[in-house]
Amino acid sequence: YEANAFAAHLLLDNDEVYHYVRAGEDVAAISQRLHTNINLMLIKMREMVSLGYDLRLTDDGDSQFFKHIRA
Repeated sequence: YEANAFAAHLLLDNDEVYHYVRAGEDVAAISQRLHTNINLMLIKMREMVSLGYDLRLTDDGDSQFFKHIRA
């Protein structure tokens, strides 16, 4: 999980993600808009909650999703 959280912080900007959340977009739409895996977005949002962002999460996602991605 820590490696995925690090990747989420590195690849996804807090302000950009928060902007789309505040605009009312759901996790799937934000993931598609930012060209990222929905599971990475869920990890990013969970990390943002721990940093104090006001987000409501209803899904946990798959923390093993990187194992299934092929280059």
